[in-house]
Amino acid sequence: MVGGGIRVTNGESIDVADNEVVNVRGGVSHPSCHNTMAREGFGIEATGTVRLVVLRNRVSRVFGGNGVTPERQCGGLYGADAHGIATDGVVEAQIRANEVAEVQGGAGSGHLGTGNGGAGGAAQGIRLRATRAFELVGNRVEDTRGGRGHTGWDESDDGARYFAGDPGDANGIALTETSEGRVDDNEVTLVRGAEGTNGGVGILRGTRGGQATALHVTETSDVVFSGNSVSDLAGGDGGGGAGRGPAWAMYLDAVSDGLEAGPTNRYGDTALAVYIGVERALVLADLEVSGATTTNWGQVVIRRGQGVRLERLRVSDHVGAEGRWGAAGSTRGVPDAGGHGTGIWIEASRDVVLDGVSVSGIRGGRGGQSSAVRISHAGAGSARAVMLLGCEAVQIAGLEVDDVLPGPVWPGAAAGMGVGIRLDDTTATLRNSIFEGLDVGVLYGPASRLGDVANITVYGGGVGIDVLSNDLQLLTVHDSIFAALEGPAVRNHADNAPFPVRYCAFDRVADPPAENVALEEETLVRANAAFTSEIFGDYALTPQSPCVDAGDPAAACDNEPEGDGACRLDMGHLGNTPAARAQ
Repeated sequence: MVGGGIRVTNGESIDVADNEVVNVRGGVSHPSCHNTMAREGFGIEATGTVRLVVLRNRVSRVFGGNGVTPERQCGGLYGADAHGIATDGVVEAQIRANEVAEVQGGAGSGHLGTGNGGAGGAAQGIRLRATRAFELVGNRVEDTRGGRGHTGWDESDDGARYFAGDPGDANGIALTETSEGRVDDNEVTLVRGAEGTNGGVGILRGTRGGQATALHVTETSDVVFSGNSVSDLAGGDGGGGAGRGPAWAMYLDAVSDGLEAGPTNRYGDTALAVYIGVERALVLADLEVSGATTTNWGQVVIRRGQGVRLERLRVSDHVGAEGRWGAAGSTRGVPDAGGHGTGIWIEASRDVVLDGVSVSGIRGGRGGQSSAVRISHAGAGSARAVMLLGCEAVQIAGLEVDDVLPGPVWPGAAAGMGVGIRLDDTTATLRNSIFEGLDVGVLYGPASRLGDVANITVYGGGVGIDVLSNDLQLLTVHDSIFAALEGPAVRNHADNAPFPVRYCAFDRVADPPAENVALEEETLVRANAAFTSEIFGDYALTPQSPCVDAGDPAAACDNEPEGDGACRLDMGHLGNTPAARAQ
Protein backbone atom coordinates (compact mmCIF):
# COMPACT_ATOMS: atom_id res chain seq x y z
CA MET A 1 0.00 0.00 0.00
CA VAL A 2 2.92 2.37 0.62
CA GLY A 3 6.46 2.84 -0.55
CA GLY A 4 8.72 2.40 2.48
CA GLY A 5 12.33 1.97 3.48
CA ILE A 6 11.97 0.76 7.10
CA ARG A 7 8.54 0.01 8.54
CA VAL A 8 7.83 -0.90 12.18
CA THR A 9 4.34 -1.73 13.46
CA ASN A 10 2.81 -2.87 16.76
CA GLY A 11 6.14 -3.32 18.52
CA GLU A 12 6.82 -3.28 22.26
CA SER A 13 10.31 -1.68 22.28
CA ILE A 14 12.00 -0.84 18.98
CA ASP A 15 15.35 0.79 18.20
CA VAL A 16 16.03 2.04 14.67
CA ALA A 17 19.63 3.29 14.63
CA ASP A 18 22.48 4.05 12.23
CA ASN A 19 20.66 3.15 9.02
CA GLU A 20 20.87 4.78 5.61
CA VAL A 21 17.64 4.89 3.62
CA VAL A 22 17.88 6.23 0.08
CA ASN A 23 15.56 6.57 -2.92
CA VAL A 24 12.15 5.44 -1.68
CA ARG A 25 9.17 5.97 -3.99
CA GLY A 26 5.48 5.46 -3.38
CA GLY A 27 3.66 3.62 -6.13
CA VAL A 28 1.96 5.59 -8.89
CA SER A 29 -1.77 5.43 -9.38
CA HIS A 30 -3.25 2.97 -11.86
CA PRO A 31 -4.46 4.54 -15.12
CA SER A 32 -8.00 3.23 -14.88
CA CYS A 33 -11.25 4.21 -13.25
CA HIS A 34 -10.67 1.81 -10.35
CA ASN A 35 -7.92 1.49 -7.74
CA THR A 36 -6.39 4.73 -8.87
CA MET A 37 -4.86 6.09 -5.64
CA ALA A 38 -1.15 6.80 -5.60
CA ARG A 39 0.82 5.49 -2.57
CA GLU A 40 2.61 7.46 0.12
CA GLY A 41 6.38 7.26 0.44
CA PHE A 42 8.06 6.67 3.83
CA GLY A 43 11.75 6.63 4.71
CA ILE A 44 11.16 5.29 8.25
CA GLU A 45 7.62 4.60 9.49
CA ALA A 46 6.58 3.43 12.98
CA THR A 47 2.98 2.77 14.03
CA GLY A 48 1.37 1.35 17.16
CA THR A 49 4.64 1.08 19.09
CA VAL A 50 5.00 1.37 22.88
CA ARG A 51 8.63 2.55 23.00
CA LEU A 52 10.53 3.81 19.96
CA VAL A 53 14.07 5.13 19.47
CA VAL A 54 15.08 6.51 16.07
CA LEU A 55 18.74 7.49 16.27
CA ARG A 56 21.45 8.71 13.85
CA ASN A 57 19.70 7.57 10.67
CA ARG A 58 20.23 9.16 7.27
CA VAL A 59 17.14 9.33 5.09
CA SER A 60 17.17 10.91 1.64
CA ARG A 61 15.27 11.00 -1.64
CA VAL A 62 11.80 10.00 -0.48
CA PHE A 63 8.97 10.59 -2.98
CA GLY A 64 5.20 10.25 -2.85
CA GLY A 65 3.65 8.40 -5.75
CA ASN A 66 2.49 10.40 -8.75
CA GLY A 67 -1.06 10.47 -10.04
CA VAL A 68 -1.47 9.07 -13.55
CA THR A 69 -4.04 10.36 -16.03
CA PRO A 70 -6.84 7.77 -16.11
CA GLU A 71 -9.31 6.75 -18.73
CA ARG A 72 -11.97 9.13 -19.95
CA GLN A 73 -14.82 9.98 -17.52
CA CYS A 74 -12.85 9.08 -14.35
CA GLY A 75 -12.32 10.99 -11.10
CA GLY A 76 -9.35 13.22 -10.22
CA LEU A 77 -5.91 11.80 -9.51
CA TYR A 78 -3.97 13.07 -6.53
CA GLY A 79 -0.26 12.84 -5.89
CA ALA A 80 0.56 11.02 -2.64
CA ASP A 81 2.34 12.43 0.42
CA ALA A 82 5.98 11.76 1.27
CA HIS A 83 7.50 11.45 4.78
CA GLY A 84 11.15 11.17 5.74
CA ILE A 85 10.46 9.85 9.28
CA ALA A 86 6.89 9.27 10.50
CA THR A 87 5.27 7.97 13.69
CA ASP A 88 1.62 7.22 14.42
CA GLY A 89 0.19 5.95 17.70
CA VAL A 90 3.51 5.73 19.56
CA VAL A 91 3.40 5.91 23.36
CA GLU A 92 7.01 6.99 23.99
CA ALA A 93 9.42 8.17 21.30
CA GLN A 94 12.95 9.52 21.01
CA ILE A 95 13.84 10.92 17.58
CA ARG A 96 17.45 12.11 17.82
CA ALA A 97 20.35 13.15 15.59
CA ASN A 98 18.80 12.04 12.31
CA GLU A 99 19.44 13.60 8.91
CA VAL A 100 16.53 13.87 6.47
CA ALA A 101 16.95 15.32 2.99
CA GLU A 102 15.07 15.56 -0.32
CA VAL A 103 11.49 14.66 0.55
CA GLN A 104 8.94 15.48 -2.15
CA GLY A 105 5.21 14.93 -2.53
CA GLY A 106 3.90 13.22 -5.64
CA ALA A 107 2.57 15.19 -8.58
CA GLY A 108 -1.14 15.24 -9.36
CA SER A 109 -2.46 14.58 -12.85
CA GLY A 110 -5.12 16.02 -15.09
CA HIS A 111 -7.76 13.97 -16.86
CA LEU A 112 -10.46 14.03 -19.46
CA GLY A 113 -14.16 14.08 -18.83
CA THR A 114 -14.91 15.77 -15.52
CA GLY A 115 -12.48 18.64 -15.80
CA ASN A 116 -10.86 18.30 -12.35
CA GLY A 117 -7.10 18.42 -12.01
CA GLY A 118 -5.37 16.31 -9.35
CA ALA A 119 -3.79 17.94 -6.30
CA GLY A 120 -0.12 17.52 -5.49
CA GLY A 121 0.99 15.51 -2.45
CA ALA A 122 2.42 17.05 0.72
CA ALA A 123 6.00 16.57 1.87
CA GLN A 124 6.98 16.23 5.55
CA GLY A 125 10.55 15.76 6.69
CA ILE A 126 9.61 14.42 10.15
CA ARG A 127 5.97 13.82 11.10
CA LEU A 128 4.73 12.75 14.53
CA ARG A 129 1.04 11.91 14.86
CA ALA A 130 -0.83 10.63 17.94
CA THR A 131 2.51 10.40 19.74
CA ARG A 132 3.22 11.40 23.32
CA ALA A 133 6.12 11.54 25.76
CA PHE A 134 8.46 12.32 22.89
CA GLU A 135 11.84 13.97 22.41
CA LEU A 136 12.64 15.41 18.99
CA VAL A 137 16.20 16.61 19.42
CA GLY A 138 19.18 17.48 17.25
CA ASN A 139 17.72 16.46 13.88
CA ARG A 140 18.46 18.14 10.57
CA VAL A 141 15.80 18.39 7.86
CA GLU A 142 16.80 19.81 4.49
CA ASP A 143 14.89 20.18 1.23
CA THR A 144 11.20 19.26 1.60
CA ARG A 145 8.99 20.11 -1.36
CA GLY A 146 5.28 19.80 -2.04
CA GLY A 147 4.18 17.99 -5.19
CA ARG A 148 2.76 20.01 -8.03
CA GLY A 149 -0.94 19.89 -8.89
CA HIS A 150 -2.18 19.52 -12.44
CA THR A 151 -4.70 21.23 -14.67
CA GLY A 152 -7.63 19.08 -15.75
CA TRP A 153 -9.74 19.69 -18.81
CA ASP A 154 -13.22 18.96 -20.04
CA GLU A 155 -13.89 18.64 -23.75
CA SER A 156 -17.47 19.85 -24.03
CA ASP A 157 -19.62 21.25 -26.81
CA ASP A 158 -18.91 24.71 -25.43
CA GLY A 159 -15.17 24.29 -25.81
CA ALA A 160 -12.47 23.26 -23.42
CA ARG A 161 -12.83 24.16 -19.73
CA TYR A 162 -9.97 23.96 -17.28
CA PHE A 163 -9.88 23.17 -13.56
CA ALA A 164 -6.66 23.45 -11.59
CA GLY A 165 -5.58 20.96 -8.91
CA ASP A 166 -4.15 22.40 -5.69
CA PRO A 167 -0.38 22.29 -5.16
CA GLY A 168 1.14 20.30 -2.30
CA ASP A 169 2.31 21.89 0.96
CA ALA A 170 5.69 21.21 2.55
CA ASN A 171 6.51 20.85 6.27
CA GLY A 172 9.96 20.43 7.75
CA ILE A 173 8.65 19.05 11.07
CA ALA A 174 4.94 18.34 11.67
CA LEU A 175 3.25 17.49 14.99
CA THR A 176 -0.41 16.41 15.05
CA GLU A 177 -2.32 15.16 18.13
CA THR A 178 0.90 15.00 20.15
CA SER A 179 1.54 15.80 23.80
CA GLU A 180 4.18 15.90 26.53
CA GLY A 181 7.16 16.51 24.29
CA ARG A 182 10.27 18.54 23.62
CA VAL A 183 11.42 19.93 20.28
CA ASP A 184 14.99 21.08 20.84
CA ASP A 185 18.01 22.04 18.73
CA ASN A 186 16.62 20.90 15.39
CA GLU A 187 17.63 22.55 12.13
CA VAL A 188 15.12 22.98 9.30
CA THR A 189 16.16 24.52 6.01
CA LEU A 190 15.00 24.71 2.40
CA VAL A 191 11.23 24.17 2.60
CA ARG A 192 9.23 24.85 -0.55
CA GLY A 193 5.51 24.81 -1.27
CA ALA A 194 4.73 23.67 -4.80
CA GLU A 195 3.94 26.15 -7.54
CA GLY A 196 0.28 26.83 -8.19
CA THR A 197 -1.36 25.50 -11.34
CA ASN A 198 -2.54 27.62 -14.22
CA GLY A 199 -6.28 27.83 -14.65
CA GLY A 200 -6.13 27.53 -18.41
CA VAL A 201 -8.29 29.08 -21.13
CA GLY A 202 -11.48 30.74 -19.91
CA ILE A 203 -10.46 30.74 -16.23
CA LEU A 204 -9.37 34.04 -14.69
CA ARG A 205 -7.02 32.55 -12.11
CA GLY A 206 -5.20 29.37 -11.30
CA THR A 207 -4.44 28.12 -7.78
CA ARG A 208 -2.48 29.78 -5.02
CA GLY A 209 1.00 28.37 -4.41
CA GLY A 210 1.52 25.67 -1.80
CA GLN A 211 2.33 26.50 1.83
CA ALA A 212 5.81 26.02 3.29
CA THR A 213 6.18 25.49 7.05
CA ALA A 214 9.24 24.66 9.12
CA LEU A 215 7.44 23.68 12.37
CA HIS A 216 3.78 22.78 11.79
CA VAL A 217 1.88 22.04 15.02
CA THR A 218 -1.83 21.16 15.34
CA GLU A 219 -4.00 19.67 18.11
CA THR A 220 -1.05 19.50 20.47
CA SER A 221 -0.48 20.23 24.17
CA ASP A 222 2.39 20.44 26.67
CA VAL A 223 5.25 20.79 24.22
CA VAL A 224 8.33 23.00 24.67
CA PHE A 225 10.31 24.37 21.70
CA SER A 226 13.88 25.55 22.32
CA GLY A 227 17.03 26.15 20.32
CA ASN A 228 15.55 25.34 16.91
CA SER A 229 16.93 26.96 13.77
CA VAL A 230 14.81 27.73 10.71
CA SER A 231 15.91 29.24 7.39
CA ASP A 232 15.15 29.41 3.67
CA LEU A 233 11.37 28.94 3.48
CA ALA A 234 9.21 29.91 0.51
CA GLY A 235 5.60 29.35 -0.44
CA GLY A 236 5.05 28.33 -4.04
CA ASP A 237 4.41 30.92 -6.72
CA GLY A 238 0.75 31.25 -7.68
CA GLY A 239 -0.44 29.99 -11.04
CA GLY A 240 -2.41 32.00 -13.58
CA GLY A 241 -2.55 35.22 -11.56
CA ALA A 242 -3.21 33.64 -8.15
CA GLY A 243 -1.19 34.62 -5.10
CA ARG A 244 1.96 33.15 -3.70
CA GLY A 245 1.57 30.54 -0.98
CA PRO A 246 2.37 31.52 2.61
CA ALA A 247 5.47 30.39 4.45
CA TRP A 248 5.65 29.95 8.21
CA ALA A 249 8.61 29.22 10.45
CA MET A 250 6.15 28.09 13.15
CA TYR A 251 2.45 27.36 12.54
CA LEU A 252 0.38 26.57 15.65
CA ASP A 253 -3.32 25.74 15.38
CA ALA A 254 -5.75 24.18 17.85
CA VAL A 255 -3.03 23.92 20.49
CA SER A 256 -3.94 23.53 24.15
CA ASP A 257 -2.41 24.75 27.40
CA GLY A 258 1.23 24.47 28.23
CA LEU A 259 2.93 25.27 24.93
CA GLU A 260 6.11 27.34 25.12
CA ALA A 261 8.25 28.61 22.26
CA GLY A 262 11.55 30.13 23.32
CA PRO A 263 13.92 31.37 24.38
CA THR A 264 16.41 30.53 21.66
CA ASN A 265 14.50 29.61 18.53
CA ARG A 266 15.94 31.41 15.50
CA TYR A 267 13.74 32.30 12.55
CA GLY A 268 15.65 33.95 9.73
CA ASP A 269 14.97 34.34 6.01
CA THR A 270 11.35 33.27 6.41
CA ALA A 271 8.18 34.56 4.91
CA LEU A 272 5.63 34.47 7.72
CA ALA A 273 7.49 33.44 10.77
CA VAL A 274 5.03 32.49 13.51
CA TYR A 275 1.32 31.63 13.13
CA ILE A 276 -0.78 31.03 16.26
CA GLY A 277 -4.40 29.91 16.09
CA VAL A 278 -6.83 28.87 18.86
CA GLU A 279 -4.19 29.12 21.58
CA ARG A 280 -4.49 29.32 25.34
CA ALA A 281 -1.76 30.06 27.86
CA LEU A 282 0.96 30.39 25.23
CA VAL A 283 4.19 32.31 25.79
CA LEU A 284 6.53 33.39 22.98
CA ALA A 285 9.65 34.91 24.51
CA ASP A 286 13.04 36.15 23.32
CA LEU A 287 12.40 35.43 19.65
CA GLU A 288 14.05 37.11 16.68
CA VAL A 289 12.10 37.04 13.43
CA SER A 290 13.45 38.53 10.23
CA GLY A 291 13.58 38.58 6.49
CA ALA A 292 10.89 37.73 3.94
CA THR A 293 8.47 38.64 1.19
CA THR A 294 4.80 37.72 1.63
CA THR A 295 1.28 38.80 0.73
CA ASN A 296 -0.93 40.48 3.37
CA TRP A 297 -0.14 38.61 6.55
CA GLY A 298 2.61 39.30 9.06
CA GLN A 299 5.74 37.65 10.26
CA VAL A 300 4.06 36.81 13.57
CA VAL A 301 0.35 35.95 13.24
CA ILE A 302 -2.09 35.23 16.08
CA ARG A 303 -5.66 34.18 15.29
CA ARG A 304 -8.33 33.21 17.80
CA GLY A 305 -5.79 33.38 20.60
CA GLN A 306 -6.54 33.63 24.30
CA GLY A 307 -4.02 34.35 27.02
CA VAL A 308 -1.09 34.82 24.65
CA ARG A 309 2.06 36.71 25.67
CA LEU A 310 4.71 38.05 23.27
CA GLU A 311 7.74 39.10 25.29
CA ARG A 312 11.01 40.63 24.09
CA LEU A 313 10.16 39.89 20.47
CA ARG A 314 12.21 41.39 17.62
CA VAL A 315 10.57 41.53 14.20
CA SER A 316 12.34 43.04 11.20
CA ASP A 317 12.79 43.11 7.44
CA HIS A 318 9.41 42.04 6.12
CA VAL A 319 8.23 43.03 2.63
CA GLY A 320 4.73 42.67 1.20
CA ALA A 321 4.68 40.81 -2.11
CA GLU A 322 4.55 42.74 -5.36
CA GLY A 323 1.09 42.70 -6.92
CA ARG A 324 0.52 40.24 -9.75
CA TRP A 325 0.33 41.60 -13.27
CA GLY A 326 -2.86 41.30 -15.25
CA ALA A 327 -3.00 38.62 -17.91
CA ALA A 328 -1.52 39.66 -21.22
CA GLY A 329 -4.11 40.71 -23.79
CA SER A 330 -7.04 39.99 -21.50
CA THR A 331 -9.80 42.45 -20.70
CA ARG A 332 -10.03 40.60 -17.37
CA GLY A 333 -6.37 41.12 -16.69
CA VAL A 334 -6.84 43.48 -13.76
CA PRO A 335 -3.64 43.62 -11.71
CA ASP A 336 -3.50 42.92 -7.99
CA ALA A 337 -2.60 45.56 -5.45
CA GLY A 338 0.69 45.19 -3.65
CA GLY A 339 0.69 43.06 -0.51
CA HIS A 340 0.66 44.83 2.84
CA GLY A 341 3.84 44.38 4.83
CA THR A 342 2.95 43.56 8.44
CA GLY A 343 5.27 42.70 11.31
CA ILE A 344 2.71 41.32 13.82
CA TRP A 345 -0.90 40.43 12.92
CA ILE A 346 -3.36 39.68 15.76
CA GLU A 347 -6.94 38.73 14.91
CA ALA A 348 -10.04 37.66 16.87
CA SER A 349 -8.05 37.27 20.08
CA ARG A 350 -8.42 38.31 23.70
CA ASP A 351 -6.18 38.72 26.76
CA VAL A 352 -3.13 39.30 24.60
CA VAL A 353 -0.01 40.97 26.02
CA LEU A 354 2.82 42.50 23.97
CA ASP A 355 5.71 43.46 26.22
CA GLY A 356 9.05 44.76 24.99
CA VAL A 357 8.38 44.25 21.26
CA SER A 358 10.48 45.92 18.56
CA VAL A 359 9.42 46.17 14.91
CA SER A 360 11.45 47.70 12.08
CA GLY A 361 12.17 47.37 8.39
CA ILE A 362 8.58 46.71 7.24
CA ARG A 363 7.71 47.46 3.60
CA GLY A 364 4.54 47.32 1.56
CA GLY A 365 4.67 45.66 -1.86
CA ARG A 366 4.43 47.45 -5.18
CA GLY A 367 1.11 47.22 -6.98
CA GLY A 368 0.76 45.13 -10.14
CA GLN A 369 0.40 46.44 -13.68
CA SER A 370 -1.84 45.26 -16.50
CA SER A 371 -0.76 44.35 -19.99
CA ALA A 372 -0.24 46.85 -22.78
CA VAL A 373 -3.67 45.99 -24.21
CA ARG A 374 -5.43 47.46 -21.18
CA ILE A 375 -3.11 49.61 -19.17
CA SER A 376 -3.92 50.13 -15.51
CA HIS A 377 -1.99 50.19 -12.28
CA ALA A 378 -2.92 48.72 -8.91
CA GLY A 379 -2.12 50.57 -5.70
CA ALA A 380 0.87 49.87 -3.50
CA GLY A 381 0.55 47.92 -0.26
CA SER A 382 0.64 49.68 3.09
CA ALA A 383 3.13 48.74 5.78
CA ARG A 384 2.03 48.15 9.36
CA ALA A 385 4.27 47.21 12.24
CA VAL A 386 1.36 45.78 14.30
CA MET A 387 -2.18 44.98 13.10
CA LEU A 388 -5.00 44.23 15.58
CA LEU A 389 -8.33 43.03 14.17
CA GLY A 390 -11.36 42.01 16.23
CA CYS A 391 -9.46 41.73 19.53
CA GLU A 392 -10.39 42.37 23.16
CA ALA A 393 -8.36 43.11 26.28
CA VAL A 394 -5.05 43.68 24.52
CA GLN A 395 -2.24 45.21 26.56
CA ILE A 396 0.73 46.72 24.72
CA ALA A 397 3.78 48.11 26.49
CA GLY A 398 7.33 48.80 25.42
CA LEU A 399 6.56 48.76 21.68
CA GLU A 400 9.27 50.31 19.50
CA VAL A 401 8.51 50.99 15.82
CA ASP A 402 10.56 52.61 13.10
CA ASP A 403 11.42 52.22 9.39
CA VAL A 404 7.93 51.22 8.22
CA LEU A 405 7.24 52.34 4.65
CA PRO A 406 4.55 51.68 2.00
CA GLY A 407 5.45 50.05 -1.29
CA PRO A 408 6.61 51.86 -4.44
CA VAL A 409 3.83 53.50 -6.45
CA TRP A 410 3.12 53.31 -10.18
CA PRO A 411 2.26 56.66 -11.81
CA GLY A 412 -1.36 57.49 -11.06
CA ALA A 413 -1.90 54.53 -8.69
CA ALA A 414 -3.02 54.76 -5.08
CA ALA A 415 -0.28 55.08 -2.46
CA GLY A 416 -0.13 53.03 0.72
CA MET A 417 0.74 54.20 4.24
CA GLY A 418 3.38 53.37 6.81
CA VAL A 419 1.58 52.72 10.13
CA GLY A 420 3.01 51.89 13.54
CA ILE A 421 -0.05 50.10 14.91
CA ARG A 422 -3.52 49.72 13.43
CA LEU A 423 -6.54 48.71 15.53
CA ASP A 424 -9.79 47.54 13.90
CA ASP A 425 -12.77 46.41 16.03
CA THR A 426 -10.42 46.18 19.00
CA THR A 427 -10.16 47.20 22.66
CA ALA A 428 -6.59 47.85 23.77
CA THR A 429 -4.33 49.81 26.06
CA LEU A 430 -1.06 51.23 24.73
CA ARG A 431 1.73 52.19 27.11
CA ASN A 432 5.40 53.24 27.02
CA SER A 433 5.81 52.92 23.28
CA ILE A 434 7.67 54.89 20.64
CA PHE A 435 6.91 55.46 16.95
CA GLU A 436 9.41 57.14 14.66
CA GLY A 437 9.16 58.45 11.11
CA LEU A 438 5.75 56.99 10.15
CA ASP A 439 2.85 58.24 8.07
CA VAL A 440 0.64 57.43 11.08
CA GLY A 441 1.85 56.36 14.50
CA VAL A 442 -1.42 54.85 15.83
CA LEU A 443 -4.39 54.27 13.52
CA TYR A 444 -7.86 53.43 14.87
CA GLY A 445 -9.84 51.79 12.07
CA PRO A 446 -13.49 50.69 11.82
CA ALA A 447 -15.41 49.79 14.99
CA SER A 448 -12.53 50.26 17.40
CA ARG A 449 -13.59 50.93 20.96
CA LEU A 450 -12.42 51.47 24.53
CA GLY A 451 -8.92 52.69 23.84
CA ASP A 452 -6.42 54.17 26.27
CA VAL A 453 -3.12 55.64 25.09
CA ALA A 454 -0.59 56.80 27.67
CA ASN A 455 3.12 57.57 27.73
CA ILE A 456 3.88 57.22 24.05
CA THR A 457 6.33 59.24 21.97
CA VAL A 458 5.64 59.90 18.29
CA TYR A 459 8.52 61.58 16.47
CA GLY A 460 8.70 62.53 12.82
CA GLY A 461 6.36 61.62 9.98
CA GLY A 462 2.75 62.56 9.32
CA VAL A 463 0.05 62.12 11.99
CA GLY A 464 0.54 60.94 15.57
CA ILE A 465 -2.86 59.32 16.25
CA ASP A 466 -5.48 59.06 13.50
CA VAL A 467 -9.02 57.94 14.36
CA LEU A 468 -11.14 56.71 11.45
CA SER A 469 -13.67 54.73 13.42
CA ASN A 470 -17.19 56.11 13.89
CA ASP A 471 -17.86 53.68 16.74
CA LEU A 472 -14.93 54.57 18.97
CA GLN A 473 -15.94 54.87 22.59
CA LEU A 474 -14.05 56.12 25.62
CA LEU A 475 -10.70 56.79 23.97
CA THR A 476 -8.31 58.84 26.09
CA VAL A 477 -4.87 60.15 25.16
CA HIS A 478 -2.59 61.41 27.91
CA ASP A 479 0.99 61.79 29.17
CA SER A 480 2.41 61.57 25.63
CA ILE A 481 4.78 63.57 23.42
CA PHE A 482 4.22 64.41 19.74
CA ALA A 483 7.14 66.04 17.96
CA ALA A 484 8.36 66.98 14.47
CA LEU A 485 5.14 65.97 12.70
CA GLU A 486 3.94 67.31 9.36
CA GLY A 487 0.31 66.76 10.38
CA PRO A 488 -1.63 67.05 13.63
CA ALA A 489 -0.66 65.19 16.76
CA VAL A 490 -4.18 63.76 17.10
CA ARG A 491 -6.82 63.69 14.36
CA ASN A 492 -10.37 62.54 15.01
CA HIS A 493 -12.54 62.40 11.92
CA ALA A 494 -15.59 64.63 11.87
CA ASP A 495 -18.30 61.96 12.29
CA ASN A 496 -16.93 60.92 15.69
CA ALA A 497 -17.59 62.46 19.07
CA PRO A 498 -14.61 64.38 20.51
CA PHE A 499 -12.49 62.55 23.11
CA PRO A 500 -10.16 64.02 25.76
CA VAL A 501 -6.47 64.78 25.19
CA ARG A 502 -4.63 65.91 28.33
CA TYR A 503 -1.14 66.17 29.79
CA CYS A 504 0.49 65.93 26.36
CA ALA A 505 3.33 67.84 24.69
CA PHE A 506 3.06 69.31 21.19
CA ASP A 507 6.47 70.11 19.72
CA ARG A 508 6.69 71.26 16.08
CA VAL A 509 3.39 69.80 14.93
CA ALA A 510 0.73 71.19 12.57
CA ASP A 511 -1.46 74.08 13.57
CA PRO A 512 -3.97 73.28 14.95
CA PRO A 513 -2.18 70.45 16.80
CA ALA A 514 -5.36 68.39 17.13
CA GLU A 515 -8.64 68.03 15.23
CA ASN A 516 -12.09 67.27 16.69
CA VAL A 517 -10.82 66.42 20.18
CA ALA A 518 -11.40 67.91 23.63
CA LEU A 519 -8.05 69.51 24.50
CA GLU A 520 -7.54 70.19 28.18
CA GLU A 521 -5.42 73.25 27.44
CA GLU A 522 -4.18 73.94 30.95
CA THR A 523 -2.49 70.52 31.08
CA LEU A 524 -0.60 70.79 27.77
CA VAL A 525 3.03 71.61 27.00
CA ARG A 526 3.62 73.61 23.81
CA ALA A 527 7.40 73.80 23.68
CA ASN A 528 10.49 71.94 22.52
CA ALA A 529 10.54 68.60 24.29
CA ALA A 530 14.36 68.76 24.65
CA PHE A 531 15.21 65.18 23.74
CA THR A 532 18.71 63.88 24.41
CA SER A 533 19.67 63.59 20.71
CA GLU A 534 17.21 63.74 17.85
CA ILE A 535 20.05 63.21 15.37
CA PHE A 536 20.93 59.85 16.89
CA GLY A 537 17.36 58.83 17.68
CA ASP A 538 17.65 59.13 21.45
CA TYR A 539 14.28 60.42 22.66
CA ALA A 540 14.98 60.29 26.38
CA LEU A 541 14.34 63.61 28.10
CA THR A 542 17.12 65.92 29.22
CA PRO A 543 16.97 67.46 32.73
CA GLN A 544 15.86 70.76 31.16
CA SER A 545 12.88 69.24 29.33
CA PRO A 546 9.51 70.79 30.14
CA CYS A 547 8.06 67.27 29.87
CA VAL A 548 9.87 66.07 33.03
CA ASP A 549 7.42 65.85 35.94
CA ALA A 550 4.69 67.24 33.67
CA GLY A 551 2.39 64.24 33.44
CA ASP A 552 -0.92 63.67 35.18
CA PRO A 553 -0.29 64.27 38.90
CA ALA A 554 -2.84 61.59 39.73
CA ALA A 555 -1.04 58.94 37.64
CA ALA A 556 1.22 56.30 39.16
CA CYS A 557 4.95 57.04 38.99
CA ASP A 558 6.36 54.55 41.46
CA ASN A 559 8.59 52.93 38.80
CA GLU A 560 10.51 56.16 38.17
CA PRO A 561 13.84 56.76 39.99
CA GLU A 562 13.66 58.64 43.26
CA GLY A 563 14.57 62.32 43.40
CA ASP A 564 14.42 65.18 45.86
CA GLY A 565 10.81 66.10 45.33
CA ALA A 566 7.44 64.42 45.34
CA CYS A 567 6.88 61.79 42.66
CA ARG A 568 5.24 62.98 39.45
CA LEU A 569 5.03 61.24 36.11
CA ASP A 570 7.18 62.19 33.11
CA MET A 571 5.53 62.56 29.71
CA GLY A 572 6.63 60.31 26.87
CA HIS A 573 7.54 56.66 26.39
CA LEU A 574 9.86 56.47 29.42
CA GLY A 575 7.30 57.78 31.90
CA ASN A 576 6.83 55.54 34.95
CA THR A 577 9.83 53.39 34.01
CA PRO A 578 13.27 53.12 35.66
CA ALA A 579 14.69 54.98 32.62
CA ALA A 580 12.66 58.13 33.36
CA ARG A 581 14.41 61.35 34.38
CA ALA A 582 14.85 61.55 38.16
CA GLN A 583 12.77 64.19 39.93
